[in-house]
Amino acid sequence: MNEMIKFWLVDMYNENIEDAKCTIRNEEMWAKGSPSKEGEQMHLDNIAVLQDYITVLEELKENVETM
Repeated sequence: MNEMIKFWLVDMYNENIEDAKCTIRNEEMWAKGSPSKEGEQMHLDNIAVLQDYITVLEELKENVETM
C-alpha cells in the first residue's frame, strides 16, 4: 500500500476515534441529566455502541499500520 494512502487512512481512523470519544462524553452527560430511567438507558446503549465502534476502528487502524 502506498505510504500516503496509509497515512490518510490512519488519520481518518484517528479522527473518527476521537469524534466517537467526544460523543461518548456527551452521551454520559445526557445520561446523568436524563429525567427517566428509559432516557438514561438509551444514552448508555449509545455509549456501548460507540465503544464497540471505537474497538473496530482501532483494529482497522492497526491492520493498516502493519501493512
